[in-house]
Parts: sequence; structure tokens; C-alpha cells
Amino acid sequence: MQPEVLIADEAVSAPDVSVQAQVLELLERLREQLNLTILFITHDLRAAARLCDTMAVMLNGRIVEYGSAQEVFLAPKHDYPRALLAAAPRMRHFAPASP
Repeated sequence: MQPEVLIADEAVSAPDVSVQAQVLELLERLREQLNLTILFITHDLRAAARLCDTMAVMLNGRIVEYGSAQEVFLAPKHDYPRALLAAAPRMRHFAPASP
């Protein structure tokens, strides 16, 4: 099979950080090798920053922020993503890798 889209819902919610890293590496390889679009659903900001080019942040079932990962992480427009980033101290100085 050669899917065009892969939906990964909380694929890195495992408590073991080494397993999370392996899953993210696998998803990155699949995306590159198969030219695959991944719908990556997560609560993990670091994982999203590592894997996503474009992001949508949801609050109560509604998208409140949408844009490139860089825009969302470096200059969020909505209060909710700002609060998420502020609550994750390690993310304050974190910038996603450029695509």
C-alpha cells in the first residue's frame, strides 16, 4: 500500500521517551520516503514542533490558531496557544526546525 495520508492520533503518548523518539523518527522517515502527509494529533508541543510544518491548535473542539509551525510557536495570535507555550517552560526558547 502507498497511502497519501496517515492519521497518527496521540502516537507519542507512550510514557517512555525513547519509544517516543523512535516513533517520531519512523514518522519522519515515512513522510520523506513516501512523500506522505501526516495528520499528527497530539498534546505534546515538542513532538508537534519536531514533526509538523503546519499546525492547528484546538480549544473546545474549535480551531483557534492555524498556520505554519514556526508562526504558531514564535508568534501565536490567540491567547490559548500563548498559554500553552507559557506553561511549558522549555518551549519558551524553542523554535521549530525550518522545513
